[in-house]
Formats: sequence, C-alpha cells, structure tokens
Amino acid sequence: MNFKKEQLKEVSTFNDATDIVVFEKGSNVPKRIKKSKLIGDSQPKIYKAIISQSGTNDPTVDHVFTNTIGVNPTFEYVNVGNYNIIFSNNPFVDENKIFHDFNSTDNAVGATMYWNQEDSFGLQTTDLSTVTGGDGLMYKFPILIEVYS
Repeated sequence: MNFKKEQLKEVSTFNDATDIVVFEKGSNVPKRIKKSKLIGDSQPKIYKAIISQSGTNDPTVDHVFTNTIGVNPTFEYVNVGNYNIIFSNNPFVDENKIFHDFNSTDNAVGATMYWNQEDSFGLQTTDLSTVTGGDGLMYKFPILIEVYS
C-alpha cells in the first residue's frame, strides 16, 4: 500500500531513514512502512555551488557543495551579462519539477536564472546602477538547482 503525505497526520523517520512510522488520519494505530512507499517524498537531485565570472570569460566554479545530478556542468559566456550552465545528461525534462535559485552577493548587482531547455539554464547579471547587463559582476554567487521526480 502506498501513502500520500496528505493522508497522514504524523510521520516519524527511523535512524536508517529507510523505514518510517506513519499514523493515518482518523487512526491512532501506528504502521511501520518503507519510506519508498511514501508517494511524492523522493529526494531531489541537487547541484549547489559557488560561481564567479570575470571579463568575457566563462563562469568558473569556486566550490561545489553538492552535486547529485550525475554530471559536472559546463559554463559558457554568451554575451555581455549572459551565460549558460549546461548539463550533458538532460536532467531538466519537466520544468515544472525544477527549483532553481541564483543570488547576487552584492547589492549593486542583479542576478537572474531561467530554464533554457532540457539541459541548461541561462544566467544573467545586471549592474543595478545603470540597469544594464555587465561582465565581471559575478563574484562568489551561490547557485542551487533541485530536480524532483
């Protein structure tokens, strides 16, 4: 039997994180089930890193915190203030199952990230004093991509 989270009033995870105890709504009887039986609770594939960019060079990775997506991305310079992050294994088939975040570490710089297609995202940096795209503005920007199944 599979369970949807909304059918449950309480969920407790054991140390091994493979079994959980659930209480169905309207019942005080605990059930121990495999976590895999909990529909819609799969762990996302994650890419979390710090990136920088200078001049007209491709962005570079300063540090990768997590990468469970299955491939190291490549970064490319497109034009002033515009860059791509590309994953060769096409993990982004359904844009409705993706969470992404790209932040500026400088209040004078705007940062935008958008889904391009099944294998890439676009990144944009903007000089907020002139409201124009700019190169060399990305310094130690955090980036996060989560892909849900």
